[in-house]
Amino acid sequence: MNKSFLKIFTILFSLILGYILVFFYFYVNFEKDFKKNIKNEDNLKIYKKFSPLLHHIRYADNYRFEKKGPGLIFNFIKNQSGKKIILFQGDSWFEQINDFEDIKNKIKEDLPSFSKIINAGITSYSPSLINAQFNVIENYFKIKPDVLVIYIDQTDLGDELCRYRNLLNLSDNGELINIEMERFPYYSDTFNLHEKITLSEIEQIKINKIIKTQIYLNYKIKKSYIKIKKRIQLLLNSKSSGIGNKCHWQTIENFKISITDEEEKYFKKVVERLFYNLNKKEYIEKIFVVTHPHKLQLTTNKYPIDVSNIIKSVIKDYKNIEHINFSKIIKENKNFYSDLNNIWLNDNIHLNDQNYKKFVNKIIEKLNEG
Repeated sequence: MNKSFLKIFTILFSLILGYILVFFYFYVNFEKDFKKNIKNEDNLKIYKKFSPLLHHIRYADNYRFEKKGPGLIFNFIKNQSGKKIILFQGDSWFEQINDFEDIKNKIKEDLPSFSKIINAGITSYSPSLINAQFNVIENYFKIKPDVLVIYIDQTDLGDELCRYRNLLNLSDNGELINIEMERFPYYSDTFNLHEKITLSEIEQIKINKIIKTQIYLNYKIKKSYIKIKKRIQLLLNSKSSGIGNKCHWQTIENFKISITDEEEKYFKKVVERLFYNLNKKEYIEKIFVVTHPHKLQLTTNKYPIDVSNIIKSVIKDYKNIEHINFSKIIKENKNFYSDLNNIWLNDNIHLNDQNYKKFVNKIIEKLNEG
């Protein structure tokens, strides 16, 4: 009996001592993890408010300090009095418009009929996130565009089929409600706003350091537990909840090599859900959907799956939607780009500065024709 009691006491004492040592370590060092926190309280409020609705919004290191407000979701290229509005939505292909003052000026000059020109491009915004973002822009910011320009990228296949598929919250009739921010994800930066928000909240709590350390320690323990659970599910190849999914870049790229009939059917359903939602908005006069191939889709046979073909098959059922199909444009005009091997950035996905401007100019041309 005494030996059993001594054994139990030793175990409990070891656990308590271990906990005290861990607690003391975090008490002394935990603020090191706060160096990358969102310091601007207004930005933190925006991240917290919209994280239940949008998987992620714009993030850059300087946003931790510089007040952005709604600029974390969209920005005005032109904002004058008047009601004629054009809205650009999509991923980094449209977000990078903000990096070029000359492109923004050209858009303003060449689209003079619009009093407000809005860019809502955000990295990895595929059709489901475009859908959710449109609802946010309409319902929270009361913006109702007359013309909508949507960019759908080749990588959107992988984003929809791997990254977001198990995060969608749908109504009983199949309409998209939201895509909640993933908690404790594998990802960093753009796809791990959960940790940035959580640690920033802990830092800003006005309580003594001992309690704050305990809250922080609770987060670290829960994070470790979730990570272990995800790793086990990855090993078991669990697909039941999506919690184990880890969408490596190669996984995303592989959907350009081949997709099953079921995967293509699912992606079409996602696009149809977006188009159906937009088609209900009577104030939208015209929708343009832009697609563009990546380098290896043009210069090799390695990636035969072109999202442009899928969009083309869906779009035919919608009279007010026009497809600006760069796969077709390039095929019909061999001189559209001077050299298909040398028009890209190093990632072989995005166009270099000179040819990106050509890309935007063509879109403007199509908008004015349409």
